[in-house]
Amino acid sequence: DDDVRLMLKEYLKVNGSNLKYRYSNSSSYHNDTVYGSIAYYLNHDYLNSLSYKDKIKEVSWSNGYYNNSTKYDYTYALKNKIESKVALASIGNIYLNSDLNNYFTMTGTADRGSQVYLINENKKLYSRSVGSEVNVVPVISIEKKLLTKGKGTSDSPYEME
Repeated sequence: DDDVRLMLKEYLKVNGSNLKYRYSNSSSYHNDTVYGSIAYYLNHDYLNSLSYKDKIKEVSWSNGYYNNSTKYDYTYALKNKIESKVALASIGNIYLNSDLNNYFTMTGTADRGSQVYLINENKKLYSRSVGSEVNVVPVISIEKKLLTKGKGTSDSPYEME
C-alpha cells in the first residue's frame, strides 16, 4: 500500500486542554459537509490548522455499524465507506493507542443511527448519543514515502521531515 493511516498519539488539544466535541446533531454518518459535526470540524478547522495539510490524502474510511443484526461481527462495520481527509478510528482499529480512552469511533449502533461507539477507560466499547461531547482522536492518511523515520510503534512512531 502507498499510504499509511496515522492516529494522533494524544487527544486533540485546543489551548492546552483536551478538545471535547459532539459527533453530530443527527446521525452516526461521518459527513464533513454538516457544520457543527466532528467530521466538519476535523476536515475544515483542524485540517486548515496543520502545516502539513497538503500532504494528507483523501481516502476511504470505514463508517458502518455494529449491532445484534450483524451478529456483532466487526468486519461488517468496516464495509460501509466514506471519503474524507481526516476521520476517526472505527471499531476495527480502536486499540491502536491503548493510552487513550473516552473517544468517539466512526462506528454507529445502527445505520445512520443516533448512537456511536466509544472506547472507555476500561478499554470496552460503549455507545453514546451522537450529541454527547467526548475526547477527539483524529486519524489521517499520508503517503508512505513521506514517512522517513520510525517504525510505526509506540516506542518508534512514524515521523515526517
